[in-house]
Amino acid sequence: MKFRIDIFAIVLLLLSPWVGAADLDDRKQKLDIDEIRTVKTRIADDASLDEDLRGRIIELYDSAIASLEQAEEARRAAAAFEENREMIRRAAEALRERLSRPTPPVQLDDADSLTADGAHAALTRERSRLAAHRAALPEAIQRSEDRSKRLADIAGQLGKLDQQHEALSGDIRVLDKADLPDVLEEAARIEILARREATMTAIAQLRNSLVLLEDRGALIPLEVDLAQQKVIASEEKVALLE
Repeated sequence: MKFRIDIFAIVLLLLSPWVGAADLDDRKQKLDIDEIRTVKTRIADDASLDEDLRGRIIELYDSAIASLEQAEEARRAAAAFEENREMIRRAAEALRERLSRPTPPVQLDDADSLTADGAHAALTRERSRLAAHRAALPEAIQRSEDRSKRLADIAGQLGKLDQQHEALSGDIRVLDKADLPDVLEEAARIEILARREATMTAIAQLRNSLVLLEDRGALIPLEVDLAQQKVIASEEKVALLE
């Protein structure tokens, strides 16, 4: 009996005050990964537990810990979200400013003193530069197509994660009706909540990705315009050198 009291005391540390299954989606349960590790250690050291039961409980806590580590990794990635949005915004502003400038006429450097050998070398360099600019243009256009595919991909992933989130809420309701040893039931509950937290952070991360892709949507046409501008300027320079 003492062991059960200890377990329930620790569970109070792992979760905010528990609510019924009907309220699961309206309240947040806060899981503490360090406290879960503490519970796992106590379970592993308790010789009074049946070995098979102990193994099942430890496996559930290992799964919970892995899910919470996954959630924390997603939160760290989300921390750079606003910084990434600002970088895209600044890049778009810089491109707009550059594209708004009048295009200077194409001129040859030191045209008056250019020797035949120098002109040949300059033509070779410019042809190489033109080839690079032409190769960059379809790459810039491809980024727009890749973005569209990525948007559709994320939408599909979000749909699956929403279903997982709903299923986990259902798992809690099923668990409430299950006839399990108390310590196993609490381990199973925590494992489900940890997976639920990992799912919620994954959903938030994907939604951030959608916002960044929308931001990129304003940047890509500017990149295409700049790539086209470089091709045109290089073509004119090659024509002058030929």
